[in-house]
Amino acid sequence: MFQTKRGASVQAVASGTVVSAGPSRGFGQVVFVQSKSGFVYVYGGNESLLVKTGDSIAPGKTIATVGVDSKDGNPTAYFFVFRNGQPVDPSLAPRE
Repeated sequence: MFQTKRGASVQAVASGTVVSAGPSRGFGQVVFVQSKSGFVYVYGGNESLLVKTGDSIAPGKTIATVGVDSKDGNPTAYFFVFRNGQPVDPSLAPRE
């Protein structure tokens, strides 16, 4: 979880395919990007999405804009990484 500015750009950290993009209870609009190596990068807390399911993503591509957390009203971005259904420390996940 990161405190940031409302409307800030959310950029992909790795290439992949958008496997899901849309609302998720408690996390605003969420984008799931699966890399060829099997990692799933999850970008949540978004106000608007700039990608849709099936889109190919390159590292650095702006995929969304940050929204406001529904619980505390602060602009908050969420970032998670999974592989084989298990959480991965985001600092250890591959970047491109």
